[in-house]
Amino acid sequence: LSDLGLPVSICTVVSNLLDYSNTSPHLIYSTFDDVKQDLQELASNPEALLFCNASGDLDISRSTLYGRGKEISVLLSKFEQATNADNRGTHMVLISGYSGTGKSSLVHHVLNRFIERGACSVSGKFDAMQQLQPLSPIFSALDDYCGLLAHSYVQRERVRDAIGAAAGSEGTVLASLVPNLQKLINVGDLSHAQVSGREAMLRLMFQLRMLFRAACSHEHPVVLFLDDLQWADEVSLELMQALVTDTEIRGLLFIGCYRDNDVGASHLLS
Repeated sequence: LSDLGLPVSICTVVSNLLDYSNTSPHLIYSTFDDVKQDLQELASNPEALLFCNASGDLDISRSTLYGRGKEISVLLSKFEQATNADNRGTHMVLISGYSGTGKSSLVHHVLNRFIERGACSVSGKFDAMQQLQPLSPIFSALDDYCGLLAHSYVQRERVRDAIGAAAGSEGTVLASLVPNLQKLINVGDLSHAQVSGREAMLRLMFQLRMLFRAACSHEHPVVLFLDDLQWADEVSLELMQALVTDTEIRGLLFIGCYRDNDVGASHLLS
């Protein structure tokens, strides 16, 4: 479910319902009312998905991931660096390994910790069949972020002006690719919005960089997780490089996973 872009808290509810364990009774729900309470909380308070743990019995940090202590420590350390007011720029962690070695599970486990500490976590997943759709997973992650912000009056007001200024003249084009952006800023007619040609794509990438500058801060950090980077398109990789080398971005942690057996010396990711 997390691969489809569903919030971590929802995935945890479903996982706890399906993953019954007699040896770990604290990981499951004991009554239907427990499930109902958590779902009602998530429905009535979407901010819980974005900035904090849901109340009630839902505890997204209670699962255990064995044999990953070193990797978890590295990720937590990078998050601390990203949220440190003395640090500038984007912080990045790349995780490689063969398919099925638990890369994504590791990241989703640690994302729970970040959410508890006030971060917004958004994710995207590259697909071998979507390589002809540049930036698609990144647009999807940004759309989720804007949608979550739109549910919070305080956070929406906090970033509205900054995001509007960042979008600039390309706001209409961005809104055609990130529909939930319309809930945060005023945009024009989307029917004529299009991106064609290298120059237009470069302008779009610049505006996306400005968008990340506006959305992220040390006080309100964002964790961007992109999976299956071995299938990332060239434009997405260019944008990632631009993000991780932009010293004006604050409070952004980028985490990427890829299959190293699919990434040779000639691969763009290398």
